[in-house]
Amino acid sequence: MMKKYNIHLHTKYSRCSNCEPKKILEVTKKQGFSGIAITDHNTIEGALETKRLNKDKNFEVIIGEEVSTDMGHVLVYYVKTEIKPGKVEDVIREARRQNAICVLAHPYNLLQGKIGKLIKHRDLRKSMSEKNSEKIDLFDAIEGFNARCLLERENILSQKLARKYNKPMIAGSDAHFRDEICNAWIEFDDKYTLRQAILKDKIKLKGKRKRIIINKIRSMIEVIIAKQKH
Repeated sequence: MMKKYNIHLHTKYSRCSNCEPKKILEVTKKQGFSGIAITDHNTIEGALETKRLNKDKNFEVIIGEEVSTDMGHVLVYYVKTEIKPGKVEDVIREARRQNAICVLAHPYNLLQGKIGKLIKHRDLRKSMSEKNSEKIDLFDAIEGFNARCLLERENILSQKLARKYNKPMIAGSDAHFRDEICNAWIEFDDKYTLRQAILKDKIKLKGKRKRIIINKIRSMIEVIIAKQKH
């Protein structure tokens, strides 16, 4: 049997999202998911609320966080206490202290990724400075497919980066709205936990890119609304 997980999801606790934790649970369970990870921007409030709401012992809710760093966004799974944004080395050091999994999120995202500024695409390893190459080695995995990437090429480059550095890959819907929740997910054999599947590179990437421009505009509107409320 295969497990089906969505491990890049945002709730209303991310300013650019309006997803209610209860609705995420409802949608993912209806679509046959085995578990999810809530990864709000620089907070675990949404993940904690989702976990509290989940009463199904056969459905796993993982506490995650998408942390902002000087190297782009880092997806951290199995977070125990909230991790503050900062230098990537400091963020990963704190994650390791919590025995968490660290994944480089959408590295070539045109709006948020920073890897593209550090690497020339023709020869990833040779074109990187020794310092930046060492930073890639800090991660357990790389997000090889993100359903919100504006261009298909962004995911192609992310997968190329993962292969060059022999890193496992994950996929994420990066959902900020209800209609994005099931756009991408991962599958793995049920003999593994999510942690084991990532570290052992036993994951299959699934999903599609859909309504990207429309939903990115919606995210910007949500940010504006959130700022007005404060």
